[in-house]
Order: sequence, then structure tokens, then C-alpha cells
Amino acid sequence: PDVLPNHPRVASITPVATPGGYHASVRRITLSTGESVFAKRHLFARMALNQSYDLLAVEEEVTRLLAREKCHVPQVLGVIVEAGVVILRDVGRRTLDDAIQQDPPVKCTRLATEAVDAFAHIQKILATHPDTDRLVAPGCEPDSVRQSFLDVRSVLEHENLRALVCI
Repeated sequence: PDVLPNHPRVASITPVATPGGYHASVRRITLSTGESVFAKRHLFARMALNQSYDLLAVEEEVTRLLAREKCHVPQVLGVIVEAGVVILRDVGRRTLDDAIQQDPPVKCTRLATEAVDAFAHIQKILATHPDTDRLVAPGCEPDSVRQSFLDVRSVLEHENLRALVCI
């Protein structure tokens, strides 16, 4: 679809490497202009469509919020609703992992500190912004997630696991 300005042609689509292999839901798309973008597929996008927690709309809204708060996040360039895909600006090929592996220790320490500070800033924004609660899917709010972890304790008790042990 015509998601991007001037409608460039797709030259290639490649998987995105991660430290553990390839990312299952993200592809780098190289365009006829030589630029590249990312296509990020949300597997459950159709299930959340038109809900307050619509995954595609939430990604757009939260990305805009974080950008307004001076967080370094890739710009959402477009959405392909029927495919459950968000198109994101490519902000470069060098990852934090690359930098940590290749840069001198002093620079790595600074980068690690900046990364932790950035994540803390994002967490603070999302925890304190008055409008983010409505974006959370049922069962994913903090109390439900906390309770799910607490419920696991009873499943992992010795007596419950006895049936799994073959003697």
C-alpha cells in the first residue's frame, strides 16, 4: 500500500538479526530511494483492532508521547492495518550490543549508563502519564500481571510437581 511519502518501490526485504538469531516479527525494507525502514508485525493486532488497546494505534500514540518527552524512539511512518504492521523509520544499523562489543571500555560504561537512564526515563513517563492506563489490554495491567506471578507459586509447590516426577 501507499504508506510512505512519494510511494517508493520496495527493493528488498531482509530479516533483522538479533543476538539470539533473527527477530520473528521485524523486517528491514530497503526502498528504491536507497533508504530503509522497518516493518514490525503485531501478531495479535486484529484481535485488538478498534479497542482502546488497539496495538497499532497504541504503538503510534506511545511513540509520539515518548518523542515529545525527548526519548529517542523511531518515528512511526505509517500503519498497514489489514496486515497488522507498523512502518518505522530506520535510525541506523549499529545497535547498543554492537557498541558494547566494539567500543573502548570507557565509552561502553558511558553508553550503558545512558541506556539505563533512557529506560528509566521511559518507565517514568509511562508510569506517570495520566492517559496511559486506557492503553493497556485487560489482564495486562500491573495488578493482574503481579497476581499472575504470585499464582505461579502455588503451581510450583512441591506437591503439585510430584506428578511430573517418574520414579
